[in-house]
Amino acid sequence: AASYVLTNDKSFSYTDIDFIFRCDLSSESTWTQIKTIVCECLSQQILSSSCQSSFSPIIIQAAYVEKIARIINPSNNDSWALISLYNINGQNIELKFVDRMKRQFQFSVDSFQILIDPLLDYYEHSLKYQQKSNKKQQYYNHEYRSSKNNRYLYRCPNISVECLYGSFDAALTHLNRRQIVTTSPEGIHGGGLLKYCLLLTRGYRPYDNGISSWQLEKLMCSRFFIDFADINEQEYKLLSYLSSHFSNDDSAKYRYLLQLSTIIERSTVCLMAHERNLTLTLISQLATEYYYRLYDEYNTYQITTAEVTVPNSITIDVIYHNELDEWKSLYTPLKPQSQLQQEEN
Repeated sequence: AASYVLTNDKSFSYTDIDFIFRCDLSSESTWTQIKTIVCECLSQQILSSSCQSSFSPIIIQAAYVEKIARIINPSNNDSWALISLYNINGQNIELKFVDRMKRQFQFSVDSFQILIDPLLDYYEHSLKYQQKSNKKQQYYNHEYRSSKNNRYLYRCPNISVECLYGSFDAALTHLNRRQIVTTSPEGIHGGGLLKYCLLLTRGYRPYDNGISSWQLEKLMCSRFFIDFADINEQEYKLLSYLSSHFSNDDSAKYRYLLQLSTIIERSTVCLMAHERNLTLTLISQLATEYYYRLYDEYNTYQITTAEVTVPNSITIDVIYHNELDEWKSLYTPLKPQSQLQQEEN
């Protein structure tokens, strides 16, 4: 979402919004308290929007929370947790509670963070001032003082953005030019392979900043198969990624799987042939499933269109799109007189 705010590319779309909260996760009770507060916030939103009945935390978690994870890895100094709130369009709200995180970005285009703490402080002070003003209005008229103080309150604070990649200008250039750049891809969980293929399908291209594209792909494939060595783990990870990044767009999923298959086939060097073939077969089966879904949707549309019947010499005022993206109108010409006589007989 931070990249969405900064880019000049009007066609840019974000997949989720990450909110990062700095906190101490050394205590198990702190993590329990965090989960409780998130459920309470969701419950308050539900009560204020539509439903007047309360729900238990279990029901709220099942309905709105897609994923809860806590990472504790002393070897690489990681200690953080994630609560992902489900969105039907795939644009989830990712609540990340970070004590320590060795790496907070995959590629330079997603290395930006907007620091909104000053804005939250501003809203808090404004709310407190408004509450005080409402109390004082009950006793005396203070319109002049209120308007004077409002001039100070409505000065919104400056919001800053930081870049974890290192060079802010370089990362912003990569973002606006759709360039794929990263450092130490072998240090990314999963190697960044899935995100890399996602960027490729969106028109991004590798940029050589010391690591050539074939080296980058080889390192990402190697790390992916280290982190997800079992074929069942690969299937679960892939299905989860498709669900959270493409929603119900079967066409985009199909194109993505073809891109992923191409990268794995040409850049995987750490597996034996039969292991690589297992993964490629899995991807091929998923791609075939989405292909036939698209095929069925296309045929359903064609059948629905073909079943339209009209009287003689009537032009239907309906325009539709065919598979060649050509605009056409439905028209039934007059039947010859001889054919009409034969039908009557």
